[in-house]
Amino acid sequence: MSGEQEPGYYGSYVSVVSAVPRRPKTSLLSETFLSKVANRGALAGRWLRTRQVSSSPHYESRPTESHRHPSPYSAACMLPLLPLIAMTSCPRLVVVSGCGSRGVGLGIARQVLAQDTAAEVVVMARSLERAMSISTELGARAHAVQCDVTSDESCSAAAAACRDLGGAELLALVNNAGFAADLPWFPTPWAAGTASATLAVNLFGAERLTRALLPQLLAAEDGRAVFVSSGGGRMNMRRMGEARRSQLLATGTLTWDDIITLAAAFTAEYESAAAAQTPDAPLPILSASGLWLQAYGFSKACLAAYCQVLAREQPSLLCVTCSPGWVKTEMSSTYAGDAVLRSVDEGGEVAAWLACGERRELSTGFYQPDRSRVSWVAD
Repeated sequence: MSGEQEPGYYGSYVSVVSAVPRRPKTSLLSETFLSKVANRGALAGRWLRTRQVSSSPHYESRPTESHRHPSPYSAACMLPLLPLIAMTSCPRLVVVSGCGSRGVGLGIARQVLAQDTAAEVVVMARSLERAMSISTELGARAHAVQCDVTSDESCSAAAAACRDLGGAELLALVNNAGFAADLPWFPTPWAAGTASATLAVNLFGAERLTRALLPQLLAAEDGRAVFVSSGGGRMNMRRMGEARRSQLLATGTLTWDDIITLAAAFTAEYESAAAAQTPDAPLPILSASGLWLQAYGFSKACLAAYCQVLAREQPSLLCVTCSPGWVKTEMSSTYAGDAVLRSVDEGGEVAAWLACGERRELSTGFYQPDRSRVSWVAD
C-alpha cells in the first residue's frame, strides 16, 4: 500500500509555504569560458542544448587569421574537457509527494538518494514542519516543500518552489500522496463520503500536482511522471464489469474528462450503496452498472488510466505506474493477514528506479516491486 495517510486529510486546507532555497550549481568551468564554447558551436550536446549561454564580445573580436592556429575553444581542443563539462550539468531533481506520514514517500526519497548519488529530492507534505524534519534527516541533497494536493493554489505554489530550485534538466515527479478508508481489512460499514475523499487525493490530487508541474516536466531534457499505485487497482479492474473495464482500457481514445465522468458515477453509486449497506451486506459490492464499489482500488485503477492518457498526450514525457508491494505503513497497521510486509525502503525501491533509472529500459506500463512490467488488469 502507498501514500501519505493522516486523519482529516480531506477536511483541511493548508496553503503552501516554500522552505526551499535556490539550489546551488557547482561548475568546474567559468561562465565566460562556457559562453565562448557555446558561441563557437564547438560543443554540441545536451549541456549546451539545455542552457542559455550569453554571448562573448571578447571572443567575437578575435582576428580572422586565428584559424591558422587551433583556437583553445575549438572542438578538437575541447575534447579532453568534455567529461568536465558534463559534470557541470545540474543533477536530477526528483519530487516526491506524500512524505509526511514517513511511509512509502520517505522510502522513495531514501532510495533516490541511494540509487543516484548526484540526485536531489524534494520531499512534499501537507505539514511544512514534517517535510523539513524529513529533509533534515535525509541531508544536504533534500529540500522541503509544503503541498496539499487537494488545493490548486497549494500545488501551484509548490511547483513554483520547485522551479526556484533551478536547473532541473532531469526532472521526475513521483505522485505518492494517498488516502485510504475502505481497504479490505478496515472495519465496516464504510462511510458514504469515503469515495469522494479517496478520489480527491489519489486521483484528482495526482492529476492536479502533475498539471502544476507539467510545464517544467515538458521543458526538462528527461521529464518523468511516476504514479504510485497498488495491486488493488489492478484487482479492481478485474472485478468490475466488462463494459466498465473496457472504458478504462480504451486509452487510445479515453480523455481526462471521461475519467472525471466515470469517477462521478462511481461516487454517486458508492454513496447510494453505502447508505443502504447492512451488517450482513456491507460494501464492497458490484454495482448495477458494473463498478466494483471499493474506493481505494477504483481510484488506483483510474490513476493507471490517467497515466496512459498523459503518455498519449505528452509523448516526450515518460509516464509509468508502479506498486510498492505490501509495505508496513499506517495504512497496513491494522492488517492481520499472512502476507509478509516490506519495509518502507523496500517499498520505495521500484518508484525510485523509475524516477532515475536508465530511460531506455523503461516504457509506459505498470511495474511490480521486482521491476517486472505487467498488464493493467490482475490475472
